[in-house]
Amino acid sequence: MSLPDLYQASAEIDLHAPEYVKADLMYEGGQIMDHNGQMQTWADVMGDEDFKGVLPYASVPVDAVADRIQLSSITGPTDEITAKIADLLNANKFFLRFGQFVLDVMKYGEYFMTVWPEEEMNDTDLGQAALFDLDRPASLLQDTPLNHKAKMTFSDSATTRAFYDDGGELLYVARKWCQLDADGKDIERVNLYYLDFVEKYWWFRDKKIETAEPWYDEGQTTADWPMENPYHEIPFYHYSTAYPHGRPEHKPLYGVQDAINQIFQTHISSIKFLGFPIIYALMDETSAQGTADLEYAPIDENDSSIEDVNRLRNSPGEVWAMRAKSIGQLEPAGSASFLDSLKAYKEIASELVGLPARLFTSTDGQHPGADAVNAADAVLTQRVVDREILLAEPLKHAVSFGLRLAFGIDVPPEDIVVLWKPQKISLDASVITVLQWKISLGIPAEQVLSEIGYSPAEIESFKPSLEEAQRKRDEAFAASQQPKQPTNVPNQDNNQGK
Repeated sequence: MSLPDLYQASAEIDLHAPEYVKADLMYEGGQIMDHNGQMQTWADVMGDEDFKGVLPYASVPVDAVADRIQLSSITGPTDEITAKIADLLNANKFFLRFGQFVLDVMKYGEYFMTVWPEEEMNDTDLGQAALFDLDRPASLLQDTPLNHKAKMTFSDSATTRAFYDDGGELLYVARKWCQLDADGKDIERVNLYYLDFVEKYWWFRDKKIETAEPWYDEGQTTADWPMENPYHEIPFYHYSTAYPHGRPEHKPLYGVQDAINQIFQTHISSIKFLGFPIIYALMDETSAQGTADLEYAPIDENDSSIEDVNRLRNSPGEVWAMRAKSIGQLEPAGSASFLDSLKAYKEIASELVGLPARLFTSTDGQHPGADAVNAADAVLTQRVVDREILLAEPLKHAVSFGLRLAFGIDVPPEDIVVLWKPQKISLDASVITVLQWKISLGIPAEQVLSEIGYSPAEIESFKPSLEEAQRKRDEAFAASQQPKQPTNVPNQDNNQGK
């Protein structure tokens, strides 16, 4: 029994689980921190169940990166293997779900994909949310049949964690969750997945982990524990924004998101309270003139409750009657200070995550040129490329294992090619001039088109026109190199002598 691994896994999953819950809440923009550092919704703070509004600017860096990561293709060393990869992915509706998976990786900083034979798949063990429904298409029945239905699912990072040695090699993956036993009691479950075996543990939730015992699946005995891993492959593939453990793309904005929420809430509250001018009358009971005809609730000097001030309503055109002798008006709340503060925090948000300010705010009618946009997007583009590299490696291993399960063929991960759609740059006259200058220097047009973000398939479709344009340039160049023919010029001396 790997008790040290069990204790470490249980403790670390419990330690990090709140971080992923917070990442999700901050992405939605729906929380603030009270004076005790506790998370609350604005409805809780204001006692206003009808007001749910937030300004989720923390979602901007997550969406900005995730939206730009577009999977182009996954291919193998031969056309036959590439076709098998397509069958595997289509059977798992992979491309339909991959966009949401990428968003989750960016939101939480890490996420897991599992690959396992469907008949041996236990959704509770490997991941409660089986996001891919495997319906084997008819085309597979007519081709090489699936030895196993290789099912690909997601496992969230709040319940799953990968553990590495000092050299960065994966040692094991742990998964922890709570469920009810046959008697309806809460029990904790932890599974540890190694290359050669799987250990499963359980204990009553109200007890300590030291009481953990081996878990036996239906029909298993002590001879079957630990369970053998016949594939010698840890079925969890760890995707993250950094190696080995990532960080949510929006984590630097947690504080900014709280501040923006408070600005927004205070602004809305002031509008609700002072949306219309309020006239106040400070009444003097000793005077026979003025405001004596206005009625107001009596104030009990011995009562410290706030109920007596409830007569001061903020309805449109309301008159507040209070003891004194003057009259005046409270003007509607202005918005300038709130909007200026909001603008300042959006600029801070841009600086904290290193992304263009235009992602957080409007351009106020000003449209930056393509050069300015491309320069501003340089950090974002490089970040997207870095994330693609981190995503590609576990994806290659997952597809390689899936091919082994589904078709019984061994394709090394390094022989699988993952292609992403290039990041297109913005174009205007100045950028086009630079591109034309590059082509005039002899840089192949295909290379120039690739640099500005066109995919290999798009470039392939352009080839006929590219070849025609190149032919014309070659002809023009050849013509320019031909020696000039002498021109017959009349003899001026002879003309003058005539």
